[in-house]
Amino acid sequence: MVINATRPTDGRTHVQINIRLVGQVDQTDYMTLQFYNIVVRKCLESLKLEEMGRHFFDKSAAIVLPELRLELWPGYITSIRNHEKDVLLCVEPIHKVLRMDSVLKVIKDRQLSGPRNNSNPRGYQVKILFCVSCRSIPYRSYDISELIYHNNMKRCIISLSSY
Repeated sequence: MVINATRPTDGRTHVQINIRLVGQVDQTDYMTLQFYNIVVRKCLESLKLEEMGRHFFDKSAAIVLPELRLELWPGYITSIRNHEKDVLLCVEPIHKVLRMDSVLKVIKDRQLSGPRNNSNPRGYQVKILFCVSCRSIPYRSYDISELIYHNNMKRCIISLSSY
């Protein structure tokens, strides 16, 4: 089968697409599910959704809560699998809460709150450990799992694990 088309952007470039049958893939085969996953992923990318982990989120529809320094991003979890004798596509709406504070900002805010708070590193641990911090470019979030300090918080090492 041959398909001829003209590129709509300039109206002059002619494109010819040759399609030929190479083989047939069973609907329950793993390759079919992989193909469907690729198609769904490309569709979500064409909607300009940001990928975080394995899920896609819409940063343009984010709800900003400046008083809490949080952003709420709507998004989707997609799953394609065989169900009985057909293929099942599951699209589940989800939300991701992103903290817009950096770890450095949390430490500086604690230092500005008074000299008595700076002497106790345990207070930093309560504020920072097991929080999710977000880097703005690229949008990746990190789970803070360890805070190592040497006598004072000026020589603090933060251990981050990718979230």
